Amino acid sequence: MRKAKKLTQRDLAEKFQTSHCFIARTEIKERRLDLIETIDLMKTLGFSKSEILKIIEKLI
Repeated sequence: MRKAKKLTQRDLAEKFQTSHCFIARTEIKERRLDLIETIDLMKTLGFSKSEILKIIEKLI
């Protein structure tokens, strides 16, 4: 998702108000996001509420 938006890990971390290490660890699956973090990250990446709900709906 991040690369499609042409953001570096540092760019995304700044927008998400976290460290680039958090983003890196998430991307390499060293750290799992909970549902709230996932939704917040998707909002940060510009996903609409309907897009977020469609993605979550596919997972359940």
